[in-house]
Amino acid sequence: MVTIFNTAAGLDVNGLIDLIVSFVLLTSIGLPFLRLCKKKFVHIFSTTCALVLYFGIICKLPIVSYIAIASLMVGVGITLFANFAEFKWFFASGSKGKTLSQIFSKKPAEKAVTIYDKSGVIDEITKAVLFLSNHGTGALITILRKDDILNTDTVEPIIKQKGIQLDAIVNAELLETIFYLGTRLHDGAVVIRDNKIVAGAVFYESTKRPLTGKYGARHQAAMGISENSDAVTIIVSEENSKISICHDLMMDVVPQDLFKSQLDYILSQDSPAKLKD
Repeated sequence: MVTIFNTAAGLDVNGLIDLIVSFVLLTSIGLPFLRLCKKKFVHIFSTTCALVLYFGIICKLPIVSYIAIASLMVGVGITLFANFAEFKWFFASGSKGKTLSQIFSKKPAEKAVTIYDKSGVIDEITKAVLFLSNHGTGALITILRKDDILNTDTVEPIIKQKGIQLDAIVNAELLETIFYLGTRLHDGAVVIRDNKIVAGAVFYESTKRPLTGKYGARHQAAMGISENSDAVTIIVSEENSKISICHDLMMDVVPQDLFKSQLDYILSQDSPAKLKD
């Protein structure tokens, strides 16, 4: 140990420059690589090779330094080859149009604003709701605004069951089929985000507050969602075929001929802060 410190103290200018240059190079190349690869053993191997390299430079043992550099290069090559599927986003479109700081940043990328035909979505929902109402088929359809009720990190635990994840364009025939008695998704709610049906057979925690009037389980579930989020939920009663819209702690029965305009008006309003008792 004393010999090592004596050797380090006796480094000449060239040796010190080599040490600084190697440190800068390893840091500038190694850190981005380690951020791209999250496997623990790769971090340990890379760190070990770097320490051996520094040891070889400080103690003036070129063979040790060469072995460390060669091991590090071979390790990087093997890691890139074995994990090419994880790195291909970096070599392809993942880095397109981004600065280096954005590529290697740990911060999540900002979500792109989704542009879709809102009136077209409302038309499809209206067709489905009127069809279900005319045929006496119960339904529960939740339209997300700002709050993502399926994300338990941002909204209180108000979901009994997240249901089945879907990724389908909002379509009247599809909604009618989902709520057709006998299908696996007919029981529970359908969740719509923008122009996509993102989940089906979702079960909500029912409200604990008493509801004035004859309301069933679907209405209680819709109010439970409204208590904890800014979502808009449409209910078609299986008992009397009436259509209701629940939002912002309000439950309104809406005639068929006014449903489309009422839904359009509600969705055009800015969602308020979540209301609490």
